[in-house]
Amino acid sequence: MSLNLLPSQAKFRAFKTLWKKRINAGLTGVIGVWVISAFLVLGLNIITRIKIKQEQRLYDKTYDLYKDKTDDLITTKQLKYQAKLMSKVLAERREYGLSISNVKKMFGEGYSVDNFVVKNFNSFGVIISTMDNKKVDELEKKLKNLTTNNIEGIAGAQLQSVSMTSGIWTFSLEVTTK
Repeated sequence: MSLNLLPSQAKFRAFKTLWKKRINAGLTGVIGVWVISAFLVLGLNIITRIKIKQEQRLYDKTYDLYKDKTDDLITTKQLKYQAKLMSKVLAERREYGLSISNVKKMFGEGYSVDNFVVKNFNSFGVIISTMDNKKVDELEKKLKNLTTNNIEGIAGAQLQSVSMTSGIWTFSLEVTTK
Protein backbone atom coordinates (compact mmCIF):
# COMPACT_ATOMS: atom_id res chain seq x y z
CA MET A 1 0.00 0.00 0.00
CA SER A 2 1.16 3.29 -0.80
CA LEU A 3 0.94 6.16 1.55
CA ASN A 4 0.91 8.75 -1.12
CA LEU A 5 -2.78 9.35 -1.10
CA LEU A 6 -4.75 12.31 -2.11
CA PRO A 7 -6.48 14.11 0.67
CA SER A 8 -9.93 12.86 -0.36
CA GLN A 9 -8.63 9.32 -0.53
CA ALA A 10 -6.94 9.71 2.83
CA LYS A 11 -10.19 10.90 4.35
CA PHE A 12 -12.06 7.99 2.85
CA ARG A 13 -9.44 5.53 4.02
CA ALA A 14 -9.47 6.99 7.53
CA PHE A 15 -13.24 6.81 7.53
CA LYS A 16 -13.11 3.17 6.32
CA THR A 17 -10.54 2.18 8.99
CA LEU A 18 -12.56 3.89 11.66
CA TRP A 19 -15.66 1.95 10.68
CA LYS A 20 -13.68 -1.27 10.43
CA LYS A 21 -12.49 -0.74 14.00
CA ARG A 22 -16.02 0.04 15.14
CA ILE A 23 -17.48 -3.00 13.38
CA ASN A 24 -14.72 -5.23 14.77
CA ALA A 25 -15.34 -3.84 18.26
CA GLY A 26 -19.11 -4.39 17.81
CA LEU A 27 -18.61 -7.92 16.50
CA THR A 28 -16.21 -8.65 19.35
CA GLY A 29 -18.81 -7.37 21.81
CA VAL A 30 -21.64 -9.40 20.22
CA ILE A 31 -19.50 -12.54 20.06
CA GLY A 32 -18.42 -11.95 23.65
CA VAL A 33 -22.04 -11.58 24.74
CA TRP A 34 -22.95 -14.79 22.82
CA VAL A 35 -20.05 -16.69 24.38
CA ILE A 36 -20.88 -15.44 27.87
CA SER A 37 -24.58 -16.26 27.28
CA ALA A 38 -23.69 -19.74 26.04
CA PHE A 39 -21.57 -20.38 29.15
CA LEU A 40 -24.36 -19.06 31.38
CA VAL A 41 -26.97 -21.26 29.68
CA LEU A 42 -24.63 -24.27 29.85
CA GLY A 43 -23.92 -23.57 33.52
CA LEU A 44 -27.62 -23.18 34.34
CA ASN A 45 -28.35 -26.39 32.42
CA ILE A 46 -25.75 -28.31 34.43
CA ILE A 47 -26.97 -26.85 37.73
CA THR A 48 -30.59 -27.67 36.82
CA ARG A 49 -29.71 -31.26 35.93
CA ILE A 50 -27.90 -31.68 39.26
CA LYS A 51 -30.91 -30.24 41.14
CA ILE A 52 -33.32 -32.46 39.20
CA LYS A 53 -31.23 -35.56 40.00
CA GLN A 54 -31.20 -34.62 43.70
CA GLU A 55 -34.95 -34.04 43.72
CA GLN A 56 -35.52 -37.32 41.83
CA ARG A 57 -33.47 -39.21 44.44
CA LEU A 58 -35.46 -37.55 47.22
CA TYR A 59 -38.71 -38.37 45.42
CA ASP A 60 -37.66 -41.99 44.93
CA LYS A 61 -36.77 -42.33 48.63
CA THR A 62 -40.08 -40.80 49.68
CA TYR A 63 -41.99 -42.93 47.17
CA ASP A 64 -40.31 -46.10 48.44
CA LEU A 65 -41.12 -45.08 52.00
CA TYR A 66 -44.79 -44.51 51.19
CA LYS A 67 -44.91 -47.62 49.04
CA ASP A 68 -43.84 -49.64 52.08
CA LYS A 69 -46.43 -47.82 54.17
CA THR A 70 -49.20 -48.57 51.67
CA ASP A 71 -48.60 -52.26 52.19
CA ASP A 72 -48.87 -51.65 55.93
CA LEU A 73 -52.00 -49.55 55.41
CA ILE A 74 -53.58 -52.26 53.29
CA THR A 75 -52.66 -54.83 55.93
CA THR A 76 -54.04 -52.54 58.64
CA LYS A 77 -57.30 -52.07 56.69
CA GLN A 78 -57.58 -55.83 56.22
CA LEU A 79 -56.90 -56.42 59.90
CA LYS A 80 -59.52 -53.84 60.88
CA TYR A 81 -62.01 -55.48 58.54
CA GLN A 82 -61.21 -58.93 59.92
CA ALA A 83 -61.42 -57.61 63.49
CA LYS A 84 -64.81 -56.10 62.70
CA LEU A 85 -65.99 -59.42 61.31
CA MET A 86 -64.61 -61.23 64.34
CA SER A 87 -66.37 -58.81 66.68
CA LYS A 88 -69.63 -59.51 64.88
CA VAL A 89 -69.03 -63.25 65.11
CA LEU A 90 -68.08 -62.98 68.78
CA ALA A 91 -71.12 -60.84 69.47
CA GLU A 92 -73.31 -63.50 67.84
CA ARG A 93 -71.51 -66.19 69.80
CA ARG A 94 -72.04 -64.21 72.97
CA GLU A 95 -75.73 -63.94 72.13
CA TYR A 96 -75.80 -67.67 71.43
CA GLY A 97 -73.96 -68.29 74.68
CA LEU A 98 -76.45 -66.16 76.61
CA SER A 99 -79.33 -67.91 74.90
CA ILE A 100 -77.90 -71.34 75.67
CA SER A 101 -77.28 -70.44 79.30
CA ASN A 102 -80.83 -69.04 79.57
CA VAL A 103 -82.24 -72.28 78.15
CA LYS A 104 -80.15 -74.35 80.57
CA LYS A 105 -81.25 -72.14 83.50
CA MET A 106 -84.83 -72.80 82.52
CA PHE A 107 -84.57 -76.44 83.55
CA GLY A 108 -82.39 -76.34 86.65
CA GLU A 109 -81.30 -79.42 88.61
CA GLY A 110 -82.82 -82.84 88.20
CA TYR A 111 -82.92 -82.58 84.42
CA SER A 112 -80.20 -83.69 82.06
CA VAL A 113 -79.84 -82.01 78.70
CA ASP A 114 -79.21 -84.85 76.26
CA ASN A 115 -79.14 -82.88 73.04
CA PHE A 116 -78.96 -79.19 72.19
CA VAL A 117 -79.32 -78.10 68.56
CA VAL A 118 -79.26 -74.55 67.19
CA LYS A 119 -82.07 -74.36 64.61
CA ASN A 120 -82.22 -70.63 63.89
CA PHE A 121 -80.69 -67.49 65.34
CA ASN A 122 -82.94 -67.57 68.38
CA SER A 123 -84.49 -71.03 68.15
CA PHE A 124 -83.03 -74.15 69.75
CA GLY A 125 -84.03 -77.79 69.75
CA VAL A 126 -83.55 -79.33 73.20
CA ILE A 127 -83.93 -82.92 74.33
CA ILE A 128 -84.01 -83.31 78.11
CA SER A 129 -84.59 -86.29 80.35
CA THR A 130 -85.45 -86.92 83.98
CA MET A 131 -86.18 -89.91 86.20
CA ASP A 132 -88.25 -87.99 88.77
CA ASN A 133 -92.02 -87.79 88.24
CA LYS A 134 -92.14 -84.55 90.25
CA LYS A 135 -89.78 -82.98 87.70
CA VAL A 136 -92.27 -83.86 84.97
CA ASP A 137 -94.94 -81.82 86.76
CA GLU A 138 -92.43 -79.03 87.36
CA LEU A 139 -91.55 -78.95 83.63
CA GLU A 140 -95.24 -78.70 82.79
CA LYS A 141 -95.57 -75.65 85.09
CA LYS A 142 -92.48 -74.06 83.54
CA LEU A 143 -93.92 -74.47 80.06
CA LYS A 144 -97.15 -72.79 81.24
CA ASN A 145 -95.09 -69.94 82.74
CA LEU A 146 -93.37 -69.44 79.39
CA THR A 147 -96.67 -68.50 77.80
CA THR A 148 -96.95 -65.62 80.28
CA ASN A 149 -93.24 -64.72 79.70
CA ASN A 150 -92.13 -65.14 83.30
CA ILE A 151 -88.70 -66.69 82.55
CA GLU A 152 -85.87 -64.27 81.73
CA GLY A 153 -84.40 -64.49 78.22
CA ILE A 154 -86.92 -67.06 76.97
CA ALA A 155 -89.66 -65.98 74.56
CA GLY A 156 -91.44 -69.33 74.38
CA ALA A 157 -91.15 -73.09 74.25
CA GLN A 158 -93.09 -75.68 72.38
CA LEU A 159 -93.24 -79.31 73.41
CA GLN A 160 -92.50 -81.46 70.38
CA SER A 161 -92.65 -84.95 71.88
CA VAL A 162 -92.74 -86.82 75.18
CA SER A 163 -91.69 -90.43 75.75
CA MET A 164 -90.99 -92.71 78.67
CA THR A 165 -88.66 -95.69 78.41
CA SER A 166 -87.61 -97.79 81.40
CA GLY A 167 -88.56 -95.08 83.92
CA ILE A 168 -86.80 -92.21 82.13
CA TRP A 169 -88.92 -89.37 80.82
CA THR A 170 -87.58 -87.78 77.60
CA PHE A 171 -88.90 -84.44 76.33
CA SER A 172 -88.18 -82.85 72.99
CA LEU A 173 -88.69 -79.08 73.04
CA GLU A 174 -88.22 -76.17 70.68
CA VAL A 175 -87.21 -73.16 72.75
CA THR A 176 -87.29 -69.62 71.34
CA THR A 177 -85.16 -66.97 73.04
CA LYS A 178 -85.62 -63.19 73.11
